[in-house]
Amino acid sequence: MDAFSYEQACKATAALRIEHDIEAKAREGPKVDPGPRTSDMTVGEALQEIKDNMMSEKFWVDLGQGVFETRQALEQNSEEGRKKAEACLKEVSDQIKDLQSMYFANERNVIEQIRSLFEREEAVTLGTCLAGVRTTRSEGQETGKQEHRAKGLQQAGSEVIHQQQKKQGPWTFHEVNNKSEVTVEIEVPPSTQKADITVKMQPTRLLIDVKGHEMRPVIDGNLCGEIDVEGSSWTLEEHLAL
Repeated sequence: MDAFSYEQACKATAALRIEHDIEAKAREGPKVDPGPRTSDMTVGEALQEIKDNMMSEKFWVDLGQGVFETRQALEQNSEEGRKKAEACLKEVSDQIKDLQSMYFANERNVIEQIRSLFEREEAVTLGTCLAGVRTTRSEGQETGKQEHRAKGLQQAGSEVIHQQQKKQGPWTFHEVNNKSEVTVEIEVPPSTQKADITVKMQPTRLLIDVKGHEMRPVIDGNLCGEIDVEGSSWTLEEHLAL
């Protein structure tokens, strides 16, 4: 069975996360906009804004925690703290990169700017000025633009999931009763009769063949665990073999 590629998984996950973000912001209502800054941010201010933005949504708490630890490390004002801060920022930057530039793109640019200060072996502190940085927020995270991008990502995520389902086969698995029972639904041709269906169940194997179906057999393979053959059954209901 084919699996999601890493990029496809990122697309689908980002789509779901952005959808959640939009719904959460809609429930909170509009926030007062303090207006654009008129001065460059310090490292401490930039990290604080990134951390607050990430940790305001439960999906991004793991990223925000890394930024929080970076600030804590820099507060130590020591070489050990500096090394820890640099390592934390690298990890956060790599995690954002894994999102395929779908989210926190500008935040990552600011993080990379801070990392470049470390690489030049400058004495980076929370008070170090970041030239040209007035905000860390990505433009796509403004509500209107975010909704527009979310629609595109949701469509991309849906396409990925749809493609994956086609690769898996024309069936759907449903687990019930705390995963102790599994129902398999298969769409069959409208003219299908019970006599057209062959089902062979074994403790660790399942074969299902449907006359006239585009895929024959529909299922023929080993199961992930043993099933109770005597307690298993199938039926034909409104073009679905169950």
